[in-house]
Amino acid sequence: MKIDERVKAIAVIVIILINFLEIFGRKKVPEEFTSFVENVSSQKVLMNRIGGYETFEIKYNESDLQKDSVFVSVSIYCAEKKMVYKGYIKKKAEKWDLTTLKQY
Repeated sequence: MKIDERVKAIAVIVIILINFLEIFGRKKVPEEFTSFVENVSSQKVLMNRIGGYETFEIKYNESDLQKDSVFVSVSIYCAEKKMVYKGYIKKKAEKWDLTTLKQY
């Protein structure tokens, strides 16, 4: 096996491993959490004022999802500012109520 073939083989293995980790390594984020981010990021006037939506990060203790309340921190990154929402949220009728999150 030539060096070029070894490098190609290693590259293919690395790509397969990365794809596997991306697909199976993600934790399942409750739909209400991502809907909250979508709602905030879809407010065009707000997004234009702070430089436009770039990405987000949601932090919570995954084991707390089995309970009826959980502390959540949602960070929405924009070009000029980071918006942070935090608070305890409660599960009502099997859905998470994020209306209690406060912006910091």
